[in-house]
Amino acid sequence: MADLRPDPACEPESVFPREVGLFADSYSEKSRFCFCGHVLSITQNFGSRLGVAARVWEAALSLCNYFESQNVDFRGKKVIELGAGTGIVGILAALQGGDVTITDLPLALEQIQGNVQANVPAGGRAQVRALSWGIDQHVFPGDYDLVLGADIVYQEPTFPLLLGTLQHLCGPHGTIYLASKMREEHRTESFFQHLLPQHFQLELAQRDEDENVNIYRASRWPYPCLERLSGEVWPCRHAVGLWPHQCACRLPCVAVWVMSLLRSLRLYLAAQTRNCPVRGLGPDTVLPSLQAGALLFQSLQPWHTFHAGPWLSSSVSSKELLMKLRRKTGYSFVNCKKALETCGGDLKQAESWLHEQAQKEGWSKAAKLHGRKTKEGLIGLLQEGSTTVLVEVNCETDFVSRNLKFQQLVQQVALGTILHCQSLKSQLSTYSKGFLNSSELSELPAGPEREGCLKDQLALAIGKLGENMILKRAAWVKVPAGFYVGSYVHGATHSPSLHNLVLGKYGALVICETSEQTANLEDLGRRLGQHVVGMAPLSVGSLDDEPGGEAETKMLSQPYLLDPSITLGQYVQPQGVSVVDFVRFECGEGEEAAEAE
Repeated sequence: MADLRPDPACEPESVFPREVGLFADSYSEKSRFCFCGHVLSITQNFGSRLGVAARVWEAALSLCNYFESQNVDFRGKKVIELGAGTGIVGILAALQGGDVTITDLPLALEQIQGNVQANVPAGGRAQVRALSWGIDQHVFPGDYDLVLGADIVYQEPTFPLLLGTLQHLCGPHGTIYLASKMREEHRTESFFQHLLPQHFQLELAQRDEDENVNIYRASRWPYPCLERLSGEVWPCRHAVGLWPHQCACRLPCVAVWVMSLLRSLRLYLAAQTRNCPVRGLGPDTVLPSLQAGALLFQSLQPWHTFHAGPWLSSSVSSKELLMKLRRKTGYSFVNCKKALETCGGDLKQAESWLHEQAQKEGWSKAAKLHGRKTKEGLIGLLQEGSTTVLVEVNCETDFVSRNLKFQQLVQQVALGTILHCQSLKSQLSTYSKGFLNSSELSELPAGPEREGCLKDQLALAIGKLGENMILKRAAWVKVPAGFYVGSYVHGATHSPSLHNLVLGKYGALVICETSEQTANLEDLGRRLGQHVVGMAPLSVGSLDDEPGGEAETKMLSQPYLLDPSITLGQYVQPQGVSVVDFVRFECGEGEEAAEAE
């Protein structure tokens, strides 16, 4: 049997859209990011020999967000970024007043240099240099105040090379900031849990559960005789088990020896299961051994604080409630714990309290961020039976538009719009079409499972993601029998929790009337939608109109996107359908026009 599948080279995706080389083997893409009051324009060269260095990774954006939220001071600091890729982290540090050296392998330097020139004013302190870990770090000075790295811990054979480089570059009073996606398959955690703590004081500065990104802050130990292994402080190897003496760093090891003794005592107490009396509480007073151990530790901590963990301070049922609330709401453990404490352990009240607090915070952030430009975002398309909706939700950066919480907001807006459309009475003889502007969209109910309006869900999303967002617009179409709605979303991704919601940057609906049973309506509707997105017509026109050129705005007179030798009308006529109307959305198109004015 002959293979009836179309030639991939002739597929619409291989030629659409013409003006942006999205389907080429190699292409460049510019993205805008806002941090610390600076708008960064970063070019990413995809599909080239750069590999993982081509794109801006989530860890880099998390690190930039951290610098902004924590007001990290770069002024007058000597800074170096390792494995920079696009250079976004080092560029932000330079704009914040740092004297920055941005490094990577030689093949990535051209991309970094281009981004530096596009963002750092002339005279700004940002230089770009090649650095191969474990090979040429010694040509760099060893007194940097800040050493930065984003998503550079992912190849286990490079771990010792990276560690040696960090040891050389970090000054005596320097600080290292490393943001990393915690990839189990790459053993990323082992670098931070076992290797790095042997040589640096390490703390987890921030954890992003949604992106699985950790930000670590490290600094040199004040004394060479101390090492941190698996979260515990230990004395130097030659001092373990010995009586007080002077070690190589001339730190009296009395404290070190006592610390080792206390650790052994803690392990002993943790292993006890029986009850034990506690002196000072009366002859008849008995506490569980773990509680007694906690009291004993409080009396044995004159210079070092032990953190016994939640198992000393909360019951199993409390932990189960905490985990249940965390899974149900998605809020942080700290906030969930506070909610349970505030509501006396009542799970339902704690959930309501969390939503109320998040909404208050969201409205507050929304007021602060109001007026900031929202040129990025997503188009959402949802079809249910004879009803189809197209919605647009905008945000400030492409990074947030890829976040699951933002996509869930688009999903809620699409569901709210389709419920609104289905509640309207419509004629049964022909199709009906309507539009909702931003204010009308904001007042729609959030849906049967959520309280309040869509504007309340918007405030929650702003509070969680920290960017200005707007519910831009929506369009809906309802059709009776004899009509069909073709649809297309460019760059489509399907919503993870609602299979018939499609997300992308361009979207189109094409309303067709068919008087007879037409085969392959879905494929035909998709091709018509592609034409509308790619050619951007302003009206439908008529089959009697003269064929036009590239500048033609009447849909049926335009050259057919997939075969410019014929018009779209000539393509549609033999298909047994009539095109009667269409809707086209392009993400951010209104913002660009307003900026031009």
